[in-house]
Amino acid sequence: MKRTIFLVTVLSFLLMGACSKQSSPDALELKSVSAKTFPSSGGVGTIEVNREDVQVESTQPDWLKVSVFESTILFNVWSNSSAQERTGSVLIRAEGSPDLTVTVSQAAFHGINVTPTSLTFSDDVSELSVAVVASGDFTVDFTENPGNIFSYAVENEHMVKFAVSRAQGRESFSGRAVITPSDGAEPVVVSLYLPKKSVYDYLLGTWEVASNAAQDTYPMTFRVKESQSSYYVYVDAPGLKAFPFVAEFVNGNVKISTGQEMGTDGTTYYNLHFNGPMNGSGNYILNTPGRVAVEAVPIFDEGAGKITLTFTDNGQGKEYVARDMVFWCGKKYWSFESKIAQYTNFVLKKSYVE
Repeated sequence: MKRTIFLVTVLSFLLMGACSKQSSPDALELKSVSAKTFPSSGGVGTIEVNREDVQVESTQPDWLKVSVFESTILFNVWSNSSAQERTGSVLIRAEGSPDLTVTVSQAAFHGINVTPTSLTFSDDVSELSVAVVASGDFTVDFTENPGNIFSYAVENEHMVKFAVSRAQGRESFSGRAVITPSDGAEPVVVSLYLPKKSVYDYLLGTWEVASNAAQDTYPMTFRVKESQSSYYVYVDAPGLKAFPFVAEFVNGNVKISTGQEMGTDGTTYYNLHFNGPMNGSGNYILNTPGRVAVEAVPIFDEGAGKITLTFTDNGQGKEYVARDMVFWCGKKYWSFESKIAQYTNFVLKKSYVE
């Protein structure tokens, strides 16, 4: 009986030892590291370990990013824009085992980066800046600067502000600035551009009637409807001042179409249409929207500083010709109760300043 009890006790201890040995986790081991040193531009690397229940942490989370999938640890080294080498570590932990540490080093930045390298100015934007990341001092010089219209100021060690001293005009201007680092690295060219003013913008403003076979001389003012594509045109005539018609800017020309309902003050309705012949004879009311239209090509007189618009039928009405542009008002649209103004074979003219 005693012998039996002894054998059972020994067997129990052996089984307990075997179970205890099987439940102990493997010691955390490093199997491989793809890379530990990186250039200033950065890169990615992987770490392989022998366990899947690991947790990871970066000692430099602002530029050394880490993530884990099972037994693979991925680390992402962001670009280094400083003039100093830097190091960071990936800390790997697993329950029941000492931590592992993988140290990553990254080279210092050498040279210069400039963004952006192309600047376009306008009447609305006369100052623009570029960001500079350099491993040392740098200088700025112009290799192309017509009329010295471009200038610069170093705002701080990381910013250069460029400016243009003239407004947009009939001519465009291009410049080139070279930013050269003192450490002998390749310089960076910054392109500067002031485009010429668009014809659309020149046409904004008030136009005088230079010629009108129908005698009315009410001025017209062009204002922006959709920039570079259409205008609101206000006729300085009784009743019409608050109700513009629409002129399109198409392929550099100004186009006025018939059949426009210009608006109402609640009691009186205002509209624009054209009258004209069909096949060279008669006089027809052409108020179907878009049936006919007139167009004018902007003509610039550089010496006099004047722009001229001479409106003629553009041919879209085929047998119908837009001749008389007429403004009417009444108790409803197209009631033709009171004629306000008429323009026939008319020419508009305005001054412009560079």
